[in-house]
Amino acid sequence: MEIDIQPLISHLRAYPLNTLYPLDFEKSNSTALVDIPNTLTWKNIVACPLEKRTYSNEPTFSLIVAKPSGTALIPRTLTDMAGEHFGIKESTRPFIAFPSHLESMEKGFWFYEHGVLPLIACNPPKLALIHAEKYQSDAFLGSNETARLFMNELPLSIKYAHIIDEIYDPSVFNSFRERGIRTSFTLALPETGSLGNLCQDSATGEKLIFHTTPGTYLELGNRTIVTKLSSLASPVLRYETSIVTKNCSPACLCAFSQSFTLL
Repeated sequence: MEIDIQPLISHLRAYPLNTLYPLDFEKSNSTALVDIPNTLTWKNIVACPLEKRTYSNEPTFSLIVAKPSGTALIPRTLTDMAGEHFGIKESTRPFIAFPSHLESMEKGFWFYEHGVLPLIACNPPKLALIHAEKYQSDAFLGSNETARLFMNELPLSIKYAHIIDEIYDPSVFNSFRERGIRTSFTLALPETGSLGNLCQDSATGEKLIFHTTPGTYLELGNRTIVTKLSSLASPVLRYETSIVTKNCSPACLCAFSQSFTLL
């Protein structure tokens, strides 16, 4: 599949003082990923000052992302957050709980930008659950970790659960479903945003299939490489991850342009 990255290259060129990407990336006449030989790593992001890797003049919200190899701030604009594709369409009173309060706020901005007022979990968890019950929250949005924390005490008003994580945990997914709660999953990294949504037609089968989210292209393999085609405040061009994927074969019946499985 050929991907035109010229709009993304043009976005990088609009900020000539930034140094996240080498100058040969930005000055080339590249219009395809095959013309970009290098990959971006988390170490590159950590080593680059925030002001040299923020490609936006809009006000930004910075998400703290900590990994064993270092910690960095990832800038997001409201436009970036509103443009995410989490596959959430039905909730009008979501209860949001992630390990990081900043990540909960980030997902809360997504709902806010789509005309929905979210409830963001606070500490202690018991207090958050009391508020979720009073608010009559109709959906839970969180990670595998927070899902395990809240699952057994969620109010009866919760009818829908959406997990966003970089690891798919079938025990979490199936536990929600056994409770009669409609459940979906988005594969995502905090530094890149959403990568793919679990195909609901495959959720009950032995082979789980994911569809890449709009504006995302993945070079599948032992170290999946991510490109986001949107003009983000923190652009993602051939970012190397530790996620292991392979092409979906046979192709999913949903006929998405790119489908994959996790290994």
